[in-house]
Amino acid sequence: MDRVNTPGGVPARPAAADRAAFPGMADLHVLVRQFPGSVPEVLGAWTDRAHVDGLARELGDGHFVTTAPLVDGATGFVAHVWECRARVEDQAVTVAEPRPLHGASRVVFDTADVPPERVHVDRHAAELDAAVTGRTVHYVTAWAPTAERARELAAARAEELRGTA
Repeated sequence: MDRVNTPGGVPARPAAADRAAFPGMADLHVLVRQFPGSVPEVLGAWTDRAHVDGLARELGDGHFVTTAPLVDGATGFVAHVWECRARVEDQAVTVAEPRPLHGASRVVFDTADVPPERVHVDRHAAELDAAVTGRTVHYVTAWAPTAERARELAAARAEELRGTA
């Protein structure tokens, strides 16, 4: 059993790539208290999984154990995800200010684990806009690790679409 008394029973494990990058990384077993509508509270962390499982069972509902890597030194960094939207209408490109995608930032242990850059053109929104207003509009969303790169990606794709608006 990977977690005890967990809501949903979904195991929380370090990413496989994190474990592969640091094979000597030890597991730390964290006892967490969380009741519906409450903020999770870390009660403690131990290296002995069986001991923590026993504590969680004794404490009962609302308590669970999750595993996290015990990392030495200054290993790890925060990888952010920025989102930028662009709109193409009547040959005009409008690029919004990039914004951080809340909840998407995370600690990673290897640059290979940084979320990839992506660009999405919302064709369904364009079809709906055309059906309702009769206009040809393209909606672009780009995601990247920096605000500047997200803006670059959104603007570049919007420029590509400008000739089709």
